[in-house]
Amino acid sequence: LTPGWWNLPSFYPGTSVLTFSEHLAGLAPISTPVYWLTGNVLIGYNVVFLLTFSLSAFGGYLLCLHLTGRRDAAFLGGLAFGFAPYRISQLAHLQVLASFWMPVALLGLHRFLRGDGWRWLVLFAVMWVMQALTNGYYMAFFSVLVALWIVWFVPWRRWRTGLAVVGALALAFGALLPILIRYRQVHDALGFRRLFEEILAFSTDLTSIFDASGMLALWGWVHSLNRPEDELFPGLTVVLLIGIGLLVTNDLGF
Repeated sequence: LTPGWWNLPSFYPGTSVLTFSEHLAGLAPISTPVYWLTGNVLIGYNVVFLLTFSLSAFGGYLLCLHLTGRRDAAFLGGLAFGFAPYRISQLAHLQVLASFWMPVALLGLHRFLRGDGWRWLVLFAVMWVMQALTNGYYMAFFSVLVALWIVWFVPWRRWRTGLAVVGALALAFGALLPILIRYRQVHDALGFRRLFEEILAFSTDLTSIFDASGMLALWGWVHSLNRPEDELFPGLTVVLLIGIGLLVTNDLGF
């Protein structure tokens, strides 16, 4: 959070120019050692870029392994999360590809709910902070998911558990306040605003799930009248696997 960190050598003579976009501090634990070893920024970037896929898949694997107790199901779940077709539309947005902190955070919540100790709640808070430091959008979106997780998984008779999760999230949010306040100050001073009409214009709609990136070898032909931000086609592989799983478990009487 030093002046040298905020004032990148761009947009001269502007100051605090890092607040003009994502700061990507959550990726520093991965990129910094690579840069120290190689002295090459591009190598650091490319290593992080490639790892976003495998680390997201591994995080999904760990979460699915806990939820299902099956390594085969967890392997498929990890592949589905780490290599979903809609990720290809975001190849230019490293912060969007870096989603691997979220499943580990959810794993911490499930383990804490199971009674495995407070260290899992600490893991959740740390992972939430790292995800928020990686992507400001995920900071907002993932917080909504955590709220829904509390409503769905925490029984009302265990309200202290839900309160503990909320408290951990509040502390994690507090750790981000210096960065968030700086963003707010700079944006207010420069008059940066996102109008509601712009929010609507850049939002997805129901047709987005039928819109795939043209870079996909198999599904690149699936398009609707949308922009790259709307290319959310999930593919059919996961849907078919879920359907087959439901049929098999139904036949087996589960």
